[in-house]
Amino acid sequence: MQYQIKNLALAVSYSTESSNNIKLVKFYEEAYQVKSLNFKEIKGLAGVYKWTNKINNNIYVGSSIELSNHFARYFNRSYLKSNNYVISKAFLKYSYEKFSL
Repeated sequence: MQYQIKNLALAVSYSTESSNNIKLVKFYEEAYQVKSLNFKEIKGLAGVYKWTNKINNNIYVGSSIELSNHFARYFNRSYLKSNNYVISKAFLKYSYEKFSL
């Protein structure tokens, strides 16, 4: 899996092969856009992702072998409240609209 950071906004890349080529696949100015698409664009894909808080420019980087399931958890308020992850606390404090993905 590879990623590229571009202008402190998210660069997500999916890769099934090892390569030196880094490819930006998708950028969401508002993180909530990925949920509104029902995760269809990322179903079955693995990758590295970066959330950027547009208020304080804090950056949260993660990876998953199943991005759609992983992001579905991020958009589940019960899940966010049930763990101690820094990103979960940030979503609860600032709301999704304050993040790019």
